[in-house]
Amino acid sequence: MALGLLYLDDVADLFLMDHPLEDDPKIQTHIQTAVEMEMKLYANCPNSSEFEILSNEEIANRLLEYDAVLKY
Repeated sequence: MALGLLYLDDVADLFLMDHPLEDDPKIQTHIQTAVEMEMKLYANCPNSSEFEILSNEEIANRLLEYDAVLKY
């Protein structure tokens, strides 16, 4: 995760769309880092317990609240 100085003065949240995460130790390390940084984690598909499950409509409404959305 390369949020760097961007995260210093902004809020960054993670939205996982349509595909569950692979069971990979590197991915789990990134998710744990996001949790430690107090990022909010949202998903529209079942996955790890760290994610709050939302419908597509709920995710769309939340995305409208952000100044910038980056697809990664």
